Amino acid sequence: VIATVSVGSGTLPLQQSPDDSAVSLKSIPNRAVLYILATNSSWSKTIYAGQTGYVDTQLLTFASAGSDSAPENGGEDR
Repeated sequence: VIATVSVGSGTLPLQQSPDDSAVSLKSIPNRAVLYILATNSSWSKTIYAGQTGYVDTQLLTFASAGSDSAPENGGEDR
């Protein structure tokens, strides 16, 4: 499953575990495209920059089933 980070401004923390008080491993920029390994209504498990962790599901926009799974611009901002 493919999802795009949708935080408006700032970054999305990649957490060590699915908990608001967990250690933040990395900061993921807005509009980054992520491959989601597992998800529920609160947390999504993903890999970013070689590290596996969890992000807030509410701050992701999921690609629709009929859309291409890869971004046309390679994930770069236009």
